Formats: sequence, C-alpha cells, structure tokens
Amino acid sequence: MKNQEQKPHDYFSVSFRIIGNNLEPPKITLLLGLEPDIAHKKGDSRTGESKSGKIITYAPFNIGIWSINSKLDKNNRLEDHIINILERIESKKDVLVKLTNEGFKMDFYCGYFFSTKDQAGISINNKLLKRIAELGIDLGINLYVT
Repeated sequence: MKNQEQKPHDYFSVSFRIIGNNLEPPKITLLLGLEPDIAHKKGDSRTGESKSGKIITYAPFNIGIWSINSKLDKNNRLEDHIINILERIESKKDVLVKLTNEGFKMDFYCGYFFSTKDQAGISINNKLLKRIAELGIDLGINLYVT
C-alpha cells in the first residue's frame, strides 16, 4: 500500500546500519544472528568498477559499517520498509542497547527517490517512531530527485 503522497514513480531504499571506528562485522553478525548486506571494517580496501569495466581503487573505508536492507520491493511505503527491518531486529533490543553503550551509532538510512514534476511528502506515524526510538536508532531520510 502506498502513502497518499507517494506517486507511482516514487520509490524508497531503506537500510539499518551500525557504524563505528572499532566495528568488527563478524562480531555484529554473531550478536544479531543476521547476515549483513554490506559490511566492512575501518581501513578495509575499497574498489569499484568503471562503466568500461576497469577496476578503480579508492581510499580505504574511513569507518566500519554493518548494514541490512529492507527485503521489500522498492515501491512499498517507507513505513513498510522500516517495519520489515524492525521485525528482524526488535527481538535483539538488549544487543542493540549494548552496542549503543559501546559507542556504536545506529540508524535507518532511508532514500526517497521522486520526480521533480510533483510535490513529494513523507509521513511516519508516531507508533512507528516510538518503536524506532525505543531501540535507540536514529532515522535519516535523504531526498533524491530522479
């Protein structure tokens, strides 16, 4: 189901991230019992591929990250993406609190991709915001004009 504000050509990308200088991805994986979609330590090498297929070497990662993505289709509502992830991590509240106390930052990294032809808006209900806050997780929404 889509938000009233969401147009058919709008979509979302949502991930839950744990970030920190001393982050050890295998430790986070073990503690949460979840496999990350993206994980690396600070200082790990970083490469990419150009459009021509050439391998490009970038500066090493400047921070550690462990991240899981929503498993829903990108056209679902933002709230549904967040709920999809919450259902996988809420039972691990004690672990998340421990990680926060150890200095790790946690957030929902949300991308909202929309057309410039229309006005766009996002609304998140207070019950969902409370669930996020009770876990000590920040919520970031990045807007991308497509």
